[in-house]
Amino acid sequence: MNEASRYRMRLLAIIGLSMFVALGARLWYLQVMISEQAAVTARSNITRVIAVPAARGRILDVKGRTLVGNRLTTVLTMNRYELAQAELGGDELLDMLTEIAIEINRSGSLVKVVDVQRALEDPSYGLYDDVPIAHDVGEDLLVFFGERPERFPGVRVAEATVRSYLYGNMATHLLGWVGSINDRELQSRRPPVGKEYRLRDQIGKSGVELMFEDDLRGVAGRKVVEVDRLGEIQRERDDLYLAPIPGADLVLSIDVDVQFLVETELERAIYRARAAEPEADPDRPDQVSPAFDAPGGAVVILDPRNGDVVAMASFPSYDPNMSIGGFAPEQWAVLNDPANDLPMFNRAIQGEYAPGSTFKLFTAHAAWHAGVFGVGAIPRADELWDDPGAYILRGCGDVDPRDPPPGCRYRNAGEKPYEDVDLIRSLTVSSDVYYYRIGESIYINPEHPDTAIQDAAGSYGLGLETGITLPFEQDGYMPTPANRRQRNEENPVAFPEWGWSTGDNVITAIGQGEVLVTPLQLANAFATFANGGVRHAPNVVTRVVARDGTVVRQFGPRVLSEVEMD
Repeated sequence: MNEASRYRMRLLAIIGLSMFVALGARLWYLQVMISEQAAVTARSNITRVIAVPAARGRILDVKGRTLVGNRLTTVLTMNRYELAQAELGGDELLDMLTEIAIEINRSGSLVKVVDVQRALEDPSYGLYDDVPIAHDVGEDLLVFFGERPERFPGVRVAEATVRSYLYGNMATHLLGWVGSINDRELQSRRPPVGKEYRLRDQIGKSGVELMFEDDLRGVAGRKVVEVDRLGEIQRERDDLYLAPIPGADLVLSIDVDVQFLVETELERAIYRARAAEPEADPDRPDQVSPAFDAPGGAVVILDPRNGDVVAMASFPSYDPNMSIGGFAPEQWAVLNDPANDLPMFNRAIQGEYAPGSTFKLFTAHAAWHAGVFGVGAIPRADELWDDPGAYILRGCGDVDPRDPPPGCRYRNAGEKPYEDVDLIRSLTVSSDVYYYRIGESIYINPEHPDTAIQDAAGSYGLGLETGITLPFEQDGYMPTPANRRQRNEENPVAFPEWGWSTGDNVITAIGQGEVLVTPLQLANAFATFANGGVRHAPNVVTRVVARDGTVVRQFGPRVLSEVEMD
C-alpha cells in the first residue's frame, strides 16, 4: 500500500470516528438533556381538575314509565379564560356582550346584558369553566357564533344535559323540581354528610327530587388538564380521567293513568265550582251568598292495603320545566303570588282545612268505644232517633226553640230534618243533629273522657304528620281544652279564648270549629278504617334502582299503629 492509500485510509477513519462521536453526542443529548428538559417542563406545568357532571337518576311510575328524565339541550356558553386572552377593553367587552344578548333575543330567548355580566362574574365558576348564558338556543346561534370565533372569543354553543319533566305539570307537587344549590344547601351537604357539590350544581328543591336527592344524584367524574405558567392548556391527562357514575332511578307508587284522570277531574271540578251561581242563605233568604271562590283543591288516592300513594294532585299547578336554567324572576313572582292561588303550594300535604262531615266517622268511633250509645239520653247505635233539623243543648234548659239564647241551638245544613236516623243512616245522610247529641253527651258525662273525640281522631292520624316521604308536610290541628289553654297563655292577643264549653265539643263532633286536617291525613284515616285499623305511613317510592338494574333499596308497608275496631 503506497503512501497515498494510507493517507486516504487515515482520513476515512478520522471522518468515521468524528461521525460516530457526533452521533453519540446527539443520542446523549436526546436521551438525557431533552428528557431532563421535558421533566423540568412537566414539573413547571400545573394540573387543573375539571368536573364531569353525572347524569341524574330518572323517576318512573309504578309501571316503569318515565316521568322525569334527562335530555340534551344546546347551551350558549362563554369561556372566561379565552375571553381574558382576548384582552378586550371595557367598551369593547360591553359592545360584544350587547351583541350577544341581541342575537339571543332574536333567536327567541329573553336575555339581558346584565344577565350575561352576572353570569360571567359568578364566583362559582372557575377560570376554565364554560359559563352558561342561555339554554335551549337554536341552530341559528350555533351557525352565527361558529362562523365568528374571532369576533366572539370564548363564545360557543355546546350540548348539556338538563332535567326533563315529560308530562309537564302533571304530578308536579309530588315530583318537585331542581335548581342551583345555594350556600345553605352547600354547607349542609359537604362530605362526609353527603356527596360532593359545587356551587351551581343542580339539587332537588321540592318533592321526591328533594327527599331522594342522595339517591338521584350521581357521582361526578373528573378531567385533568395540564396548563403552563401562563394558564394555557398544554395537554389532557387521559390517564387521570375518571368517568362519572349516574344517579339511581326512583320507581314510584304513582300510576300515570290514574294520576291523569285525577288531575283532569280535579281541574274540571274547580272550574265548575267557580262558575256556580251564588245560593241564598236559608236563614237569610233576602241575602245572596257571594260566589264560591274555589281557589284550589287536592285529591289523594291511597292503597289501603299498604299505604302506597296511587295518585296525588294539587290545583293549581305549574310546569317544572320552567326551572331549567333557573326560574326567571318574573316567573318566580307569579308562582308565589297569593293572588294567583299559589301554584307551588302542595295542598295535599300542606293545606290545612276543616274536615266537616267527613269527620263524623271518627266521632262515631269515639262514641262506640267510650260507651256512649244506650246510656242516658243516647239510644243504642241501631235504635232510631228523631232528627228535626235542629238541636238545643240540654244544658240550656227549657228554652223557646224559636228564640234560644246564643250558643244553645245548632242545626243541620239548611235546617233539613232527617227524621228517623240511626248510626248508619246518620252517616249516610250526614245528620249534624245526631253528632251534636253525641258531642254534648261525651262532654257532660263525667264517665266519658273530655277528649274522647280528639283521641279517636288522633288514633287515625288526624292532627299528626303522616310520615310521607315528601317535604314540607303540615300536621293540622286538633283542638282540646288543654291546647286551647296553652295557646291562650302563649299568645293571649291572638287567642283570647281559653275556656272549653259544651258548644266547642258539639262543633268539634262535626269536624268544624278549630279542627284542621290535610287531605292526605283524611285519606289515610279512611284507608285505615277500610283496611280494618292498620295505619300506614304513606309511601310514594317503592324502590331505588341502580342503572344496572340492581335494587338499592325497597320500600314496603310501614305500619305506624293499629286502631281498635271491635
